[in-house]
Amino acid sequence: MDKDIIIKYAILIASKDLDIKPTDYMIDQEGVLKGKDLTGLYVPDEHILIFDNDWLETASINDILIVVFHEIRHYYQHIQIDLLYKGINVDINIDVVEKWEKEYEDYKYPYISNQNQYLEQEIEKDAISFSNYLLSRILGLI
Repeated sequence: MDKDIIIKYAILIASKDLDIKPTDYMIDQEGVLKGKDLTGLYVPDEHILIFDNDWLETASINDILIVVFHEIRHYYQHIQIDLLYKGINVDINIDVVEKWEKEYEDYKYPYISNQNQYLEQEIEKDAISFSNYLLSRILGLI
């Protein structure tokens, strides 16, 4: 199956589950993610997801789904932070959104910090939990 189609459908599935507008994505042909040990990245300023082209060449469908769901959750987190900043009601506990905002201000990238610092962030725990949950739901349907 075409990896581009998998990404498009994964974005639609996750966006529907989170009740948010789907965001754009691009496949990194320029090597922006190279050397950073990243398979995907959400860029908040542009509201776009970027996926590593080399990784996509060998990734399984489940791996692609997990990464897309993970990055869409980061998109959702930023939406909630933006809503809170604007004084609009958020979908989840305000304390959680405020914690996310603080962590994004001092984000621990896996290629800069050690892996434990990266994984101990609530924003990462949340994205990992969401991606595992959604993949399990989908696999349970087939």
